[in-house]
Parts: sequence; structure tokens; C-alpha cells
Amino acid sequence: MGSILKILILAAVSFAYDVKTLDKKFPKEKVSVGKEYIEIYVADNDQKRALGLMHVPSLPENVGMLFVFEEARVQAFWMKDTIMDLSIGFFNSRGELIDVQEMKATSMMDIHPPTYQSSGPAMFALEMNPHWFAKHNVKIGARIKLSKKSSSRLLSKQLPISRQ
Repeated sequence: MGSILKILILAAVSFAYDVKTLDKKFPKEKVSVGKEYIEIYVADNDQKRALGLMHVPSLPENVGMLFVFEEARVQAFWMKDTIMDLSIGFFNSRGELIDVQEMKATSMMDIHPPTYQSSGPAMFALEMNPHWFAKHNVKIGARIKLSKKSSSRLLSKQLPISRQ
């Protein structure tokens, strides 16, 4: 293995952080998606959305990151500096799943990583482990719901508490 490649691998590993680091950087909530109950890290501002799951090597099975936007519009994501594959589900302003895509990790040296664009206007994007939506039989039309008030003002405003 070349010395430059070794340095790049060491750099990638040194930037990697775990769930404990996510706990410090993002608020965490419990939500339901269809019939599944999950924990989410909330990315509800530009800084948190830009950081996302960069440099995170793995997630527990039912843990993900929910990106919350101020308005519903076609959203586009890329995997720059993201070192694991992810599933992404896009939800409209009513909290209904409108699109699911599988995103592939890219090299940190890739200056033009692919983008993954929602099929329609989305207010929320949920990143989970690869193939999570299929494994858990979460289909288009499933709703994401809060069971209690969120510590995120934007999330509480955009996704009211479900009265089931």
C-alpha cells in the first residue's frame, strides 16, 4: 500500500466519530415511522444539516438522522465525507414518505460526488442504515410522527405531536 493511501486512511479514521459524539452535537428524539419506533438525531439548522452524518462509521439499527427544513421543496443530498452507505427517505409537509433512495459512500477525494434528489417537495429527510426502509417494510405513504414535544422548535413547528 502506498504511503499516501495509508495517510488518507489514517486521516479518515481519525476524523471518524461515534454515536457519543453525535449525542453532544445534535438533539435526540424518539419518533415513529409507519409502525417502527426509532431514535433520531435532529439536524434543524444549516450548520447541523451541513455536518449531518459526515465521518460517522456506523449507526445502531434503529437510529438515524432527521433533517428538518423551513419549507417543503425538492431537497438534494450528497455523500461528501460520509464513510458509510445510507438509505434516505424524503417526507412531505404532512410527514408522509414520498421517496426512498439508497446512497453510496464516496471517496473523500471525490470532488464531484453524486447527488440524491427527492422526487417531490420534501420538508424532512431521514437518513438510516442501508436498506432500512425495505428491511422494516416502511413504504411510500408511511408517516413520521412525534409522540411528544421536541426540544427542536423547528421540528415541533413542522411536525406536530401525533394524537394517535
